[in-house]
Amino acid sequence: MKNKNSIFNIFKFTKSSNLFETIFETVTDGLIIIDNKSKILLANKAFEKMIGYTKQELYAKTCLELTLQSSTTKSKEILEIVRTRGYYGGYKKQYITKNNSIIDTKNELTLMEDKKTILVSIKDITLENKFKNEIEVQRQQLIQQSRFVQMGEMIAMIAHQWRQPLNTISVSTSKLLFKNMTKKLNSNIIEKELKYIDVIIQHLSNTINDFRNFFKSSKEKENTTIKHIIESTLNIIQASIENKGIMINVNITCDHLIHTYPSEIKQVLLNLLKNAEDALLDNQIETPIINIESHIVDKNRCSIVIKDNAGGVSSDIINQIFDPYFSTKKNKDGTGLGLYMSKIIIEEHCGGTLNINNDKNGAVFKIELANN
Repeated sequence: MKNKNSIFNIFKFTKSSNLFETIFETVTDGLIIIDNKSKILLANKAFEKMIGYTKQELYAKTCLELTLQSSTTKSKEILEIVRTRGYYGGYKKQYITKNNSIIDTKNELTLMEDKKTILVSIKDITLENKFKNEIEVQRQQLIQQSRFVQMGEMIAMIAHQWRQPLNTISVSTSKLLFKNMTKKLNSNIIEKELKYIDVIIQHLSNTINDFRNFFKSSKEKENTTIKHIIESTLNIIQASIENKGIMINVNITCDHLIHTYPSEIKQVLLNLLKNAEDALLDNQIETPIINIESHIVDKNRCSIVIKDNAGGVSSDIINQIFDPYFSTKKNKDGTGLGLYMSKIIIEEHCGGTLNINNDKNGAVFKIELANN
């Protein structure tokens, strides 16, 4: 009690020491008072419970002794800032408990009136961080699950994308064989046909790169343009969509440089285009059309807009369209993850926005992204 009373005297709480003690001991967050060398002068019950040491044991230690070694340098820097500025908030650090476990905390530091001691408020955020980490793991699993679904769809797209070029190569080689059989083959014909075949092969090679890059996850943002992202996505899906009798119109008026994750944006566009395709086919639209547009929103933002003429989304469910596991697929084979993951990718990974509304013809999905 001598230590406690001396602290109260230092801070001149003679008239309100009982109130101070009551507040100090009953708050749910940990509280400690430390001196200039981070020695613990006073600790409340919440911190005692949080750290596992008794108050008597704590008074024989410094705050830095309880700090995870990797955080001590930063902690010393924070203490210097508090001595100069009087306050530092939101400092996240890890403490080592008596049983050698590690807890995550958020700290608020305030320089006391005597300018020699610091009040530290400590909130245990270990469970909060664990929950956030679990949520992030679940999200990554959903992203992976969504990508596996798209991989299955991509196989069908590859078939559509390659069928015509392969057929063209077959026609060209048949032509060479026929001319050889009829003795009409000469070096000019051979050169012309082989050059033609080579062009087609290069096209197929580029297609392979587009498919490979689509599933390449980049941990760092890249400089790119909206035009490049849209064209790369269409290289993958356009043939598949058009082979189903759907017209695709593209109008790009914004081609500013953007700093983002191109493969993730492509994943979102692919999903939106597949949704538009499904809606058009399910509703048996006589002249199905998908419009892809890119516009300048303001000096800081560009948009990508995907419209269809499938009639739009019912007002009863439009507010649920981005919910996980919610699907409008009539054939019931939708996972309900595509639009949910698209929303997360655009808004949480890429710092943009993704919204939906209806116009007079159908659904309108609008992505807004910041310029570089």
